[in-house]
Amino acid sequence: MPGQPKNSVLPDGVGVDLQLNAIEHARLAVLAADSGDIVTARRHIGMAQQQTRVTSRRERQLVEIASLTVTGQALRAAGLALEHTHEFPSDTELLTRLSRSV
Repeated sequence: MPGQPKNSVLPDGVGVDLQLNAIEHARLAVLAADSGDIVTARRHIGMAQQQTRVTSRRERQLVEIASLTVTGQALRAAGLALEHTHEFPSDTELLTRLSRSV
């Protein structure tokens, strides 16, 4: 239907918004993990990782930082976030939202 988001249904029947970019999926994964919804967090990380196969190095790094955060690897996420900030200083605020340890 025109004007409605495109959705894809995963094998378990849960819809995923295909209009979100990799960074938005990564951010939603961290939010879901923060609220204790690991299943949804992993779905969003999966979508983000799938999309980053064809995206920029910047987006791949941001998704990796979120993935490390979601999987409880806060120290690795913080280290990669620090390196990322040096290369992409304009992402500092975004990194604060993606990684609870930054």
